Amino acid sequence: MWPDTVEQLKTALGAQNVSTNKLDLFMYGRSLAWPFLMREPDIVVRPHSPMDVATILRIANRARIPVTAKGGIGEGASVPLEGGILIDLTTLNKIEVHPEDKVVVVEAGASWHQMLAELRKHDLTVPIWPTYESAAVCSAAFVNPSHGYGSTRYGVVADLCLGVEAALPNGELLRVGALANELTQYGVFFRYPNGPEFTGLWTQVEGNFGVITRLAFKTIDFKKEWLSTQFFTFKRDQLDECGKAIFKCVRSEIFDVHFNDRWWVIPAIKEGVVKELPEDAWFLVSIINFGRTENELKAHEEIALNAMKQFGGKESVEGAEKLVGPTRYTPKYESGPAEPWPAWNLVGHDSWGSRNTRNAGMWLTTSAHFPYRFFNDVYEYNEKICKDLGIWNERYLPWHDSFACRDSFKTETFQIYNPYNPNDMKLMWAYLERYLPLQISRGGTFHGLTIQFHSKAAMEKLGPLYEWMKKMRDELDPNHIMNPGTLF
Repeated sequence: MWPDTVEQLKTALGAQNVSTNKLDLFMYGRSLAWPFLMREPDIVVRPHSPMDVATILRIANRARIPVTAKGGIGEGASVPLEGGILIDLTTLNKIEVHPEDKVVVVEAGASWHQMLAELRKHDLTVPIWPTYESAAVCSAAFVNPSHGYGSTRYGVVADLCLGVEAALPNGELLRVGALANELTQYGVFFRYPNGPEFTGLWTQVEGNFGVITRLAFKTIDFKKEWLSTQFFTFKRDQLDECGKAIFKCVRSEIFDVHFNDRWWVIPAIKEGVVKELPEDAWFLVSIINFGRTENELKAHEEIALNAMKQFGGKESVEGAEKLVGPTRYTPKYESGPAEPWPAWNLVGHDSWGSRNTRNAGMWLTTSAHFPYRFFNDVYEYNEKICKDLGIWNERYLPWHDSFACRDSFKTETFQIYNPYNPNDMKLMWAYLERYLPLQISRGGTFHGLTIQFHSKAAMEKLGPLYEWMKKMRDELDPNHIMNPGTLF
């Protein structure tokens, strides 16, 4: 399909960076939304500079060929729903650190792992570490916008972004925010240049206005020695108390507070990773503290401990060491000089992700932000749905994996299932058809948003803003080539 365009792309990018190979098309059509949402592209391209991306869009726009940008595996928004050209951004991965300004400028396909490793050489970090940080791609983390360890104090990734460079459908490169100032003597340093600030315009738009090529993030001073962990448990009848303890830690600006339930830890119990967890422990709260002096670190530990104990939480040192990270950092936890803590227990053989998959299989996940005052209600509603469908058991491991973010509670629900089992697929669809409408009708916001997966109601709730977005899309992309079918 489109042989003339394929030849134009090969001439512009080099034949080695353009593929119509059936295996490549098959692999690039997959995401975490598989098998619920899938489609193969017709052409895969691999740019090596922002100008390459602009050239791809110019060629595609002339031929009116759909374009989808893909960072990592994706949560569904990078599925090429109408085929066409898929841009693999992972070859766009240069990183520039400006330690004197505490700024890092990254190309769109650089992984969070790469960025943190470079920053660590300067004792700096971007203080949000997405859960899958060794795989998370910087542009996708911004667009979602992703949360991570550190979100309790610092919000979501987009809150730390100073500026964006993007290729528009007509082939122009546009810089906004701090990057608009890049060519001046002062350079990239402040999100708000003279004139309107459009950085936020590129979040949650899922590539419908253009393709992000570079981003600038602010950083803070950081050393691993400044971290510590704590772990607390609550009984099943302490849901309300658990929520209040979490929210108190949020108000106290603890670095990170994470919420799980017992389903999440069952594989670790079965494998003997944890042996002392109380049998009646149902809700699990993981805490990461950050303090640049011993006194500051101890003060945060005391604040968290008092908040948890005030509402009946029980501390577990074993839980912290085995399920979160070292209670205090020591070099033995590192696997190499570039390994950003606490990733060692998230992405390796003994991570919860590896362990739960090893013990079960493929998982379905939903990801939504909502106000803290609905903490109890959402948990109870999800439990009821799972019980009604018969999936509230170890076979489906319907665990919660949730971040207590600065401005919202961000919950992820999981179910383990067999994608080749028709009954499992029926159950998963039934779960989505009951759970998502509640979040949508109440105003929840989602990761990897697509109208196919979440329904058009997820966008229509925005009212006049959704209509304004359509007008903006028409202005920037009159041929509607950019990621068609995701939001409009």
